[in-house]
Amino acid sequence: MNHDRLPTRFQPRVLGFTAKEVTLFSDHAHKGPNLSGLDPESGALVQLFHPRQDQWDEHFERNGVIIVGHTTIGRATVGLLKMNAADRRRLREL
Repeated sequence: MNHDRLPTRFQPRVLGFTAKEVTLFSDHAHKGPNLSGLDPESGALVQLFHPRQDQWDEHFERNGVIIVGHTTIGRATVGLLKMNAADRRRLREL
């Protein structure tokens, strides 16, 4: 996400948000109303990661700036939320 291209009133630093908070909002914007997604390995329709019910470490691992899904839930969530998109990887480098 290139914040320099946003009008000043929408830039995270002006609104008081951190880069991480903007990334989380952007991830949730991709989720929309979806409660499930397709696991790219098996093609199965599975529930998405639920942060209040699931343990992050059971489903994901961070490999540098890349988030790797280890379970059907993890892989479907990474894919649907576009967690490894270039703009998100850049933010994790900070």
